[in-house]
Amino acid sequence: MDKILYGKKEIVEIISNIFSMENKSDLTFYKNIFDSNIFSSIISTNYDYAVEENFLNLIKINTPFNVSHDESGRIAFYKIYGDYKDRDKFIISTQDIKRVKMLAFYDEFWEKLRAEFNKRPTILFAVNLEDKIFLDVLDFIIAKTDRLQPIYLYAGEEIDRLLADKDIINFINKYSIEIIKGENKEFIPNIKEKFYGEKKKW
Repeated sequence: MDKILYGKKEIVEIISNIFSMENKSDLTFYKNIFDSNIFSSIISTNYDYAVEENFLNLIKINTPFNVSHDESGRIAFYKIYGDYKDRDKFIISTQDIKRVKMLAFYDEFWEKLRAEFNKRPTILFAVNLEDKIFLDVLDFIIAKTDRLQPIYLYAGEEIDRLLADKDIINFINKYSIEIIKGENKEFIPNIKEKFYGEKKKW
């Protein structure tokens, strides 16, 4: 057990070093997300702290280990894999994932997350659907919703590769996911044009 924990500690240090460098990067995309006033919640599989460290006053954080009961109008921010700064409260192995999916202690988090899919449309953006573990987690969440709203997948040139994957095709068909094609840098303008009729400015 000590050996396993020590290994996880080392992993935490590696992740911390990686994301501490990434957090110095351009925050324009995040700023545009918050300034757009389009999104009511953000669901993230990232380990980094870019959002918390730079936009903490705009979000209410939820992880499988800590569910926020903040009823303010701030954006709900869900970190599916938890908080790497606390090695007992973040998910990094398939065993960790099985545990948080099965144990009743984590049900509140999953139900809160499912409620988001019931309330409003969901846009899958910058997600790695080729990651079969993540695809399974996404299916675990969506399959148990009872009033599922439309789901969209925003993707660029990689969509042709994704659509050649049988598991991804089955997932897309299962939930009638509509594909929105566009470049990442045009995400906000494309979403505004599709859902709000705002023409892009060139």
